[in-house]
Amino acid sequence: MIGETICIMRQSKGISRYRLAKLAGMGQQTLAQIELGKSRDPRLSSLIALAATLECTIDELASAEWAMHRVLSDITTKVLSDITTKVLSDIRQNVASRPLTREIP
Repeated sequence: MIGETICIMRQSKGISRYRLAKLAGMGQQTLAQIELGKSRDPRLSSLIALAATLECTIDELASAEWAMHRVLSDITTKVLSDITTKVLSDIRQNVASRPLTREIP
């Protein structure tokens, strides 16, 4: 995960979590959440700041798993939107095709 990559890069450079957070302009708690995987979708601005501070690219920070998560999330959102649109359309057509008569006992 991206958090693990950030942690490894930070440690390899001998930088404390506190120092990296300060240099990247974010709170230590925010960085800790990213490194520990508690922030599943960190802000792009945070990743840019971390990459610049660690002197690497965002691509180097992002693991294949993280990239796949983002792609799947986008695909899932699109598929759910398409399904919802189709179901609502089917419901509207079904309601519109029913006669509005009622039987009198």
